[in-house]
Amino acid sequence: MPTRYPVPKAEVLQDVLSALVGADVRIALQKQPNLDEDAPSVLAEFVDEFDALGALCRVDHTGAISLAGALNGTPPDTIEQAIEGYRLDDQAVENTREIVNVLAQLFNSEHTPHVRFLEIHRQPGKLPDAAQQLRRAPAGVRHFTVTVPGFSAGLMSFLIA
Repeated sequence: MPTRYPVPKAEVLQDVLSALVGADVRIALQKQPNLDEDAPSVLAEFVDEFDALGALCRVDHTGAISLAGALNGTPPDTIEQAIEGYRLDDQAVENTREIVNVLAQLFNSEHTPHVRFLEIHRQPGKLPDAAQQLRRAPAGVRHFTVTVPGFSAGLMSFLIA
């Protein structure tokens, strides 16, 4: 089924994240990820000019903490302790908010309506109805393993309307 917005490509995501966190981030397509819906993660909503949901970006706790740590310059051993603690603190969520805000550009093209970042949600947790529906039945999905040098690899998933 065709999507209303472009599905991010690995090489573009890699370039954007590397420039953002100031490290040589590596991205690999993940065809059959092991998704644990009950694990801590963040879910970002992207909407068009009429606030219609266009895409979601889910970042698992390992990816969120690793990217946030790289963005902040946090020592790898501190990041590993946070990952082993299996929770997302407020600082990691806020840093992830900054990262996904920049990722909105991945959904924009000259042939599609403009999309912007709207909100980030801690998961597991309640989601707005539109986000819940898109999460259950996206028109397109792409999963990536995100590896920041010196940090653990995490999973970033895009669900497109």
